Amino acid sequence: MILNPAAGRGRAARVWSDVHDDMRAAIGEFGFRATNSGDDIETLVSEALHEGYRRIVGVGGDGTMSLLMNAIMTNGAVPPSEVVMGQIPCGTVNVVANCLGLSTPRRAVEALASANAKPVDVMRLDAADGRDGAARHGFVIVSVGLPVEASRLTARMPLVKLLGGASYVLAGVLSVLGGRPRQFTLSTDNDPPSIARAWGYFFCGFPGLVGEICFAPEAQFDDGLLDCVEIGPVSRGRMLAQILPAMKDGSYVRKAGMRVTQGTVFRIETPGPMQVEVDGEPAGVTPATVSIVPGAINMIYADQ
Repeated sequence: MILNPAAGRGRAARVWSDVHDDMRAAIGEFGFRATNSGDDIETLVSEALHEGYRRIVGVGGDGTMSLLMNAIMTNGAVPPSEVVMGQIPCGTVNVVANCLGLSTPRRAVEALASANAKPVDVMRLDAADGRDGAARHGFVIVSVGLPVEASRLTARMPLVKLLGGASYVLAGVLSVLGGRPRQFTLSTDNDPPSIARAWGYFFCGFPGLVGEICFAPEAQFDDGLLDCVEIGPVSRGRMLAQILPAMKDGSYVRKAGMRVTQGTVFRIETPGPMQVEVDGEPAGVTPATVSIVPGAINMIYADQ
């Protein structure tokens, strides 16, 4: 068990104090570590794998799970396919947990006791100016353009994050008011590249969470495909009145000017470097390649 006490603005520590006795009753004894910051998760995972643990459970939100998964994917000693990940959800939105049926911490404890696991796809991002040139991995979303600006604003407004998915929409409104569509060149699998003006792109492995924020409603985490959402060059008025409000349930992808494509490899280029994020964290700049690693890691789930 790896606890990120800062997840959910401190909620993770409170949730853990409520459920750790239930965890012990459900699965018996377990190893336990707590992070001081996201920077030490890689070390904690490496230590756990070296000690022989093959089931890593994060107590936190989507950000915590992304960090844990990256540490498992790049540890170099144990193949990711030999590791099972689980989660006690206590972040802001908990997209990954909800998609796997782990809608509450109690339900997650029950699922961990049953030990049902399934292979889950992972996104790989290779971006210019990445950390030491290394690939980064993500569960939910790789973004470029307007979505990155919205994410940055959300990070600078920590109290607004208490609104959950609505905080992202609010930041999107501010980003639209101060932004404009840009030129992108997009290549999909073996298709020739196409040039488009757009507000930005989402590349999704998980759909998001209806009622909070839903990036790609048809995305599936185990189909071996990425869903790419192009946010076309619609007017500011339409972005504010129609597109951003409809992100709550994902219906924005069906509105005029939006385009969804599926593929296994996407390459995105821009006239100048643009920041790319994976699961809400900066991960280099364009040009960037996003690809899918099918069934890369096993995750605990609950029947829904």
